[in-house]
Amino acid sequence: MSKDKENEDLKKDYWPLVELFSIIFALGLIFYIWEIYPDTLQEIDKQNTPITVPFNQKYSDDLPYDEKKSYAQKIGEKYGTYGDTYGSLNTLFSGWAFALLLISLFMQRRELQEQRKELAAQRDEITKANEIAESQRNISKQQSELLAQQSFYSLLFKLLDEKNNKINLFYFKDSYNNLEYEKYECFKFFSNYILHNMNNFNIQDSGSMNYFEYKEDLKEFILLSYTTPHSQSKNLFEGNLYFEHLINILIFIEQKSNPKDIDSDIAFLKSYISHDELVCLAVLGLKDKRFHRYIEKYGLLEHFDNGLYEHQFFLLQILYKPNAFMTFNSPKAA
Repeated sequence: MSKDKENEDLKKDYWPLVELFSIIFALGLIFYIWEIYPDTLQEIDKQNTPITVPFNQKYSDDLPYDEKKSYAQKIGEKYGTYGDTYGSLNTLFSGWAFALLLISLFMQRRELQEQRKELAAQRDEITKANEIAESQRNISKQQSELLAQQSFYSLLFKLLDEKNNKINLFYFKDSYNNLEYEKYECFKFFSNYILHNMNNFNIQDSGSMNYFEYKEDLKEFILLSYTTPHSQSKNLFEGNLYFEHLINILIFIEQKSNPKDIDSDIAFLKSYISHDELVCLAVLGLKDKRFHRYIEKYGLLEHFDNGLYEHQFFLLQILYKPNAFMTFNSPKAA
């Protein structure tokens, strides 16, 4: 603590005592003057020779005016002068009363200043308390958002693990070639079969059709490339509800993801889908309207290899809107 600060604190501590003793001294001085004032006047009066008039003296016209006055008149004038003298004392008291009034006003002003300081300090404390409360609310909100985010990603990873578990249960038996496929090999078989058939689709045949007829013919052709080997084999490719589970993951991200993070969450999900899975999803979207909507909404065909499969990519562009092949950008995030 600095020396000036210490001196200021000392003044604050001793100033009320100084004011109290000043008031007591002023009142005592007034009382003392009031007490000694009459005696002082009497002492002054004794120093002057009083004027006496015999009781039986007769006044004549030749006497001076003062000598013609009666004794009672002289006594009245004498003590009337005392009264007039007390008038000057009243003026003194009035001055002291005015001085006390000024002192009281000064004290009130100091009290008001102190009250203002206290109110200002209280406002500062309230402001600081509000700032602390707002900070605590922000911290609580951030903690809540962090916990919700942690909970979201924890569930998302569990859903992705379950997706892999379902793939590990895949089994496909190609009765035509007498071959068996398991796990990711099932996706690879269907992907190669579908892409090969799409490559053999002749665009020139569309000359005699309108656009709608051509689109429906292409859709049936691609679905046939999937359903033919699927129907002729004993397999569990769709039996374990893999594709239904993938729709549930998309619904979970759509409903539970933070609007600011949904773009990255969708991109994260896409990184878990292989190209062979992507080809199968493109075909399943032609069968399932829900899947078709999600493919176009979230751009699930973004990573389709249009360089290696240029012809197949051209055919899929006929069946899906451009958004199906683009990076998803959330309107809310934008």
